Amino acid sequence: MGEKIIKLTSPVTIAGKTTAELTLHEPKAKHLRGVKINLDGSLDMDMLLELAATLTGELPAVIDELSIADLTELGNAVIDFLPVGMRPAGKTP
Repeated sequence: MGEKIIKLTSPVTIAGKTTAELTLHEPKAKHLRGVKINLDGSLDMDMLLELAATLTGELPAVIDELSIADLTELGNAVIDFLPVGMRPAGKTP
């Protein structure tokens, strides 16, 4: 899979730097260290936000300022990288 580029519908500006797109890199095992996945395969929001920041290389402050629409797209892209057994129920490739 490699990477995915998410073009933001609402760019984020932090400390004078505007972010208009996020490049999401395919996770490796090390990126999932400490990530708690519930029995139904779901991630809690804190885990999803932390994983999104890790996989994009962006500061958590940038991820925190995403619009809900952009966060939804980013969250779906993060989940798409997970193997089927780690995806929320009903979320298939």
